[in-house]
Amino acid sequence: MKEGDLSRRVQVVGRDEFAAFIGGTLDAVNANLWALVADIRSESTLVS
Repeated sequence: MKEGDLSRRVQVVGRDEFAAFIGGTLDAVNANLWALVADIRSESTLVS
């Protein structure tokens, strides 16, 4: 995610509840960012 590749799932190493929570949260943030970037790209084609 930090390299800008939003196509990959976030992998968190750990088996406790906190790791599961953080992994799920980061995965959701990644999915939302991917959707936002896709929307911006789509809308930008309408402007130019």
